[in-house]
Amino acid sequence: MRTSLVRAAIVAALLAAPLTGCMHPAAPLPPRVAADVKGMTKDQKIRKLLQLTGAEDLGKQTMDQMMMQFETMPGLPPGFARKFRELALQQDLVSMLVPVYAKNLEEKDIDGAIVFYESDEGRAVSRAQPVIVRESMQIGQQWGQDLAMKTMKALRDEDVRQKETQ
Repeated sequence: MRTSLVRAAIVAALLAAPLTGCMHPAAPLPPRVAADVKGMTKDQKIRKLLQLTGAEDLGKQTMDQMMMQFETMPGLPPGFARKFRELALQQDLVSMLVPVYAKNLEEKDIDGAIVFYESDEGRAVSRAQPVIVRESMQIGQQWGQDLAMKTMKALRDEDVRQKETQ
């Protein structure tokens, strides 16, 4: 019995040993900054981050989706989609996004994100993002359509039940 308790205590001590390092965190590491952004302003770093993340490509993808929807919408004047795209291309969406990023991210976080997106893993995420967004949008559209149909059916069923109880 006593031997079992000693063994249990030893096993517990061995299992807990790796956890003791977690209880006293090491000093924080200094932020990593990519060599190519040293000396850049915060706004310049944000533009670099947007370029690395493929934000412009995602914007173009979203624009293409909108154009397809516009072309199927009844009641729009002829040439609406063409003129919309033309005017949208004249506006610099990135310039409108920079203040949003600047307000919500600290420079050290932007630096860290740039380091990540310049890594092989970051580039892989960036390459996959347009496909992920496109497939996510398709799933979201299907989900919304299915939910709308379920909602309409539920409302019809409620209406029928109310009429039956009257």
